[in-house]
Amino acid sequence: MKIKLAELRVNDRARENADIFTGSVTLFNKNKVDPVPILDVKCEWRHVGNPEWKPVTEFVVENVLPFTCEPLQPAGCFFTATIESPEKKVRWFNKAWIARRQPIRFRLTFEDAEGAKSSQVFEYCYTPFKVATAGEADVLFVKADKPDTWERESVSVKKNSGSVITIDGNDYSVKQMRALVYQAQKTGETELLLKEGNHWSAWGLVDLNCKRVYAIKVLVWTEVSASVGYAPLELYGHVDEVKTNQPAVEKQTLPEIATDPETEFIQDDDFDDNLIVPQSPVAAGTGAVAGNVLSFDQNSLAALNAMNENLKRMADSMSKLDSMEKSMIRLAEAFEGLAGVLAAKK
Repeated sequence: MKIKLAELRVNDRARENADIFTGSVTLFNKNKVDPVPILDVKCEWRHVGNPEWKPVTEFVVENVLPFTCEPLQPAGCFFTATIESPEKKVRWFNKAWIARRQPIRFRLTFEDAEGAKSSQVFEYCYTPFKVATAGEADVLFVKADKPDTWERESVSVKKNSGSVITIDGNDYSVKQMRALVYQAQKTGETELLLKEGNHWSAWGLVDLNCKRVYAIKVLVWTEVSASVGYAPLELYGHVDEVKTNQPAVEKQTLPEIATDPETEFIQDDDFDDNLIVPQSPVAAGTGAVAGNVLSFDQNSLAALNAMNENLKRMADSMSKLDSMEKSMIRLAEAFEGLAGVLAAKK
C-alpha cells in the first residue's frame, strides 16, 4: 500500500483552546489482483525533537469505514484531527498555535482486514504572520516583539508637508508645537507627552533656550521587550536667530519587563528516517505478512529450517544426477563410434 499526503489545512474554523487540522491522503493499492479493505485509521502527533507519539485529542475520518482500495487503483481518505492546547487564548485562522515554535509531525496508520498496517508520516511547519516593518517614508520606526506569539507592537514617524510631523497617523502642526513650548515654559518640564497608545507613548522634547520642540521621543514595549527611538525635527515656523541649544531633561525610561527565558527549539530530527513496519498478530504455528515483513513463531521457524536442509540435499542429489546423465551420453557416443568402426571392417 502506497500512501501520499494530498492536502493539509489548519484552523479553517478557529478555536481558542485547540488547533484543527483538515486534510486528505491518497492510498494506492499496488496489488494487481486483490482489493484491500481498510478497517481502521489512527492518527498520532509529536513535536520535532520529541520521539514520543501521542494520539490527537479528536480524530474524525469522513470516509465510511470500512472502505476498499481496489487493485491498482487510488482511494482518497479525508480526515479532521484536533489537538487541544489549554494555554492557547487566541483564535488563529490558517496558522497552528501548537507549531509556532517548532514543527509538528503526524503519523496516519491504516489497518486492513488481515491486521496488516501501513503508515505515513508528514510534517506541518508554522508560517509566521506578516509583521509591520519600516516604510520608505518613515524617519523613525520603533518596534517591540513578542517572540512567543510572533506578534509586534510598532510606531512609525513620518515627515508631512502639511504639518511638522506625523506620529502613528496623527499629524502635529506648528501651532501644536508652540503650545507644547508654552506648556514647558509654564511647568519647567521639557519632556512633554504628545500621544500614547496601548503599548507606546510619544513625547516632545523642548529646548527652552531656543523655544522649540527639537525632537520626538517614542517608546514601545511589550511584556518581554521594549525599545526607544528619537526623530529630530527640522526647523519650523519663522526663525529669527539661532541660539545655543539647551537639551530637554528626560525622565521617561524603559519600563521593567519580564525575563523571557532562552529556550532552544529543535527544528529537525531523524527519528522517522528508519522505517519500522508494524507487526500484525500471529497465531501459534502460523505465519502472517505485515507490510513487507514475514512474522513466524518458533515452531514454524524450526519447520522452515528443516525444509531448507531437505531442499539443499535434494539440490545436491540433482546435481549428481545431472553429472551421471552427461557421463551416460558420452558412453553412448563412444559405443556408437565403435559400432561404426566394426561395420566398416566387415
